[in-house]
Amino acid sequence: MNSGLNSHHEPWLEFTVSEGFSDWLAAHNISLSFTTYQAGKLFFVGTNSNDQLSVFERTFNRCMGLAGNDQTLWMSSLYQLWRFENILPVGQVFDGYDRLFIPRSSFTTG
Repeated sequence: MNSGLNSHHEPWLEFTVSEGFSDWLAAHNISLSFTTYQAGKLFFVGTNSNDQLSVFERTFNRCMGLAGNDQTLWMSSLYQLWRFENILPVGQVFDGYDRLFIPRSSFTTG
């Protein structure tokens, strides 16, 4: 009987970095955020508490512009403007991360 399900799933998205990139992020204590219009993704790239590369993504319809600082991020998508806020107090960690950006408001445009 063939159920049509493949037990081996290929990732539809692959993230490759240069050698030493994780070490560089950890040494400078920084993370990167960026959007991809075609894939409709918002990415957060940094290191976890073990200084290993950590990639987190979320899907938004045609996400484009991104601006922010250490506490607030603004992102535009096809019909919305999103505001994300870091909800962690200084010095607090959640699952090994020192920032936790969550959507606080969105404005519909067009």
